[in-house]
Amino acid sequence: MDTTELEAATFRRLIAHLQSRHDLDEAELLRVAGFNRATLAQWYQQASILLATPVSSSEARAAIVGSEAPPHAPLLGEVRAV
Repeated sequence: MDTTELEAATFRRLIAHLQSRHDLDEAELLRVAGFNRATLAQWYQQASILLATPVSSSEARAAIVGSEAPPHAPLLGEVRAV
């Protein structure tokens, strides 16, 4: 049985949940779950490279965080350019 569609649907639901819950603190999410939005964005970008459809780090962040995220709130582990 190919579970790709099921896995994709589950991933989309996780992302939608995280995009709707900006009250979830990045540090707390990392402490409790072992990953956070920044981690998911890195995994997303790494997977895009493995699948020969590379995306930039900002594209990966947008895919995970969504357009509703406050632009002034960097993800934990993210370095801001000055």
